Amino acid sequence: MNRKLIWLNLLLVAILGAAGYQWRAASRKAAEQNAALLNQRPRPQQVPVHVPAQAVAPVQAANYLPAAQQLLFSRDRNPDEIIEVKEPPPPKPVPAFPAAFGVISLFGDTTVLLAESGKSEQKGYRVGDKVGPFLISKLSQDEITLEWEDKTFTKPLAELKPKEAPPQQQPAATAPEAPPQQPVNKNPPTAPEVVKKSQEATPGLPGIDTGAGDMLVCAAGDNSPAGTVQGGWRKVITKGPFGNMCRWVRAGQ
Repeated sequence: MNRKLIWLNLLLVAILGAAGYQWRAASRKAAEQNAALLNQRPRPQQVPVHVPAQAVAPVQAANYLPAAQQLLFSRDRNPDEIIEVKEPPPPKPVPAFPAAFGVISLFGDTTVLLAESGKSEQKGYRVGDKVGPFLISKLSQDEITLEWEDKTFTKPLAELKPKEAPPQQQPAATAPEAPPQQPVNKNPPTAPEVVKKSQEATPGLPGIDTGAGDMLVCAAGDNSPAGTVQGGWRKVITKGPFGNMCRWVRAGQ
């Protein structure tokens, strides 16, 4: 048994020696090849001489002027053509802004009471609605932004409040020969009367219809208690930062 182990060990030692010899020979050969490659000088190559191309002269329109003036099929061609420039049309005048009578802000929804220029009828408008030629793009409790013809106007609501009409002047006295004049109304309706009329309830409804559809604003002098049901509408009173806020909603809501 010991002899077999001894012979086996000798065989392994011989194999390891042969493998080491082969590895050393291969390493030496690879080192010689690397040294020969590094010591080899590169052969210079001939580079062709670059000849730049001839520059092309830029095209000038004046060189073709005789061809344009001597065109056989158009002898009436005028080399000095006069181009008529039309003046731009004058800008359109900005139309009159609507009159503002108040603003209502409930539960994050803001409604402004406006009347078109020259009209006394008031309606409730929200962002995105059109009042006359203007489109409401922004709305807050103090300001309103209107768009018209690609122009934007930001106006304070206090500036859009209707102004009181100036008192009408009495006509000058006429000669006795003149025909009798028609009687003049000495008490024309003033702006406060128009505002007072606008604060009255809409006929057939318990409150003021602002165009919201599902909500009415309480009219001035409405002393009915909260919860009152009238004509399919129910009165609601909520407390806000500036006092009680009154409105009418659908009875089913």
